[in-house]
Amino acid sequence: MKDNISDNLEKFILDFNSFEKRNKLFYICIDSEGFKWWDIVRYDVQFALCEFNGIYSYPLKTYEDLILKIFRLTRKFLNLIGYFIKFYFMKKNQYKRIFIFNRNLFCINQEINKFKSQSFLITNNNLINQNGLKKESVDFIIKLLSRFVFVPKSLISEFKYIDEKINNNFKTEIDFVKIFTENYKKFKSSYFIWKNILKRFKNLNSVGLINDGSLKSVCYLTNKLNIISQEFQHSIIAPNHIGYMYPKLYEKILTLPSEIILTRNEFEVNYPVKSKVYKQNKNIKNKAKNFKKDIDLLIGTSRVMYSNLKTLIEKLQINNISFAIKLHPAQTKNDFLSTINSENKNFEIFAGNEDFVELAKRTKIYIPCNPTSTTVIEASENGALVYILEKSKELITSSTNKYVDKYFDKIDQLTDAIKLIIF
Repeated sequence: MKDNISDNLEKFILDFNSFEKRNKLFYICIDSEGFKWWDIVRYDVQFALCEFNGIYSYPLKTYEDLILKIFRLTRKFLNLIGYFIKFYFMKKNQYKRIFIFNRNLFCINQEINKFKSQSFLITNNNLINQNGLKKESVDFIIKLLSRFVFVPKSLISEFKYIDEKINNNFKTEIDFVKIFTENYKKFKSSYFIWKNILKRFKNLNSVGLINDGSLKSVCYLTNKLNIISQEFQHSIIAPNHIGYMYPKLYEKILTLPSEIILTRNEFEVNYPVKSKVYKQNKNIKNKAKNFKKDIDLLIGTSRVMYSNLKTLIEKLQINNISFAIKLHPAQTKNDFLSTINSENKNFEIFAGNEDFVELAKRTKIYIPCNPTSTTVIEASENGALVYILEKSKELITSSTNKYVDKYFDKIDQLTDAIKLIIF
């Protein structure tokens, strides 16, 4: 644990914002074409510093058999060709709205239903009676193309200069040049692909998206083309979220959306984007006391906080406690199983794009790996008890604390409390 990065995530973020402001990083990080690149790297810079501090950690990389990998990539490439041929010959003049998402959110679903004939979907969710593209195909070609993006020496020199500033300030030895280079190449590749997709929609007037960290190029394009881009809230936006806390800025950041549509009234951050609260159809959401609670325990996974998960699963299995896993939308079943390396896999796994609210209605106890997730609120609102391990408590804010039923110092205490409820 390093002295210059606080144990407290909120304090670290404020310190980082001060560092950004003091060094004018949003203004001085510019490539030869005038593109200001700091916003496309800052999330991963903070993540690397949090990883260095032990707050976050990515799951271990998974490895697969070479033949299976070749088969998977070949199938993905053939699917890519099929989708883009279909897209090329598709009539697109009728579409005025594009939605880019990988999660089931009521606000996105309601907006699509309101403008069904005018909406084009780019998603990994199942497309039923709706034209669209698979987002994984778009992501695949972006990743492929990024390998061929050239980064000029003058920009590499600038990367090294900023790398030195960050490492000196936080007393770290992290390879930020690598982070800058990879993100810049992805952005350039992404910009090229999304530009060629968007320009085919002659009557496009808005793009709705759920932020997954890969769509800053879409926001940049829509800002340049004077098209409205709307980000729909998918997580709790609070002072401990590294993606939504910015220093005070004096100009528009073109890689951010035109506006953010909030599904909650709480908005405690300095996010330099216009916000408005989504008017939900009250009949759509049920409070849920009359649903059959057939899931004793549901665990919500996370891409970034998982250190206690393997131990928790082992304890639950030793105590013969039945449970289910709800994956993060960015995870696959194989990635998850290889991360926890569980010998006993006799638990149910729900995919990342499964409707969480429907699962919450069936759940008695919910344990989130990431307590900043909106699933904390949705679970509580739909009749589940929310239990959290004490180690995660520092990530809780006033927005979510009122929805947590109990904190536990140790996993043994947590499993004992679970047994009291379900046995």
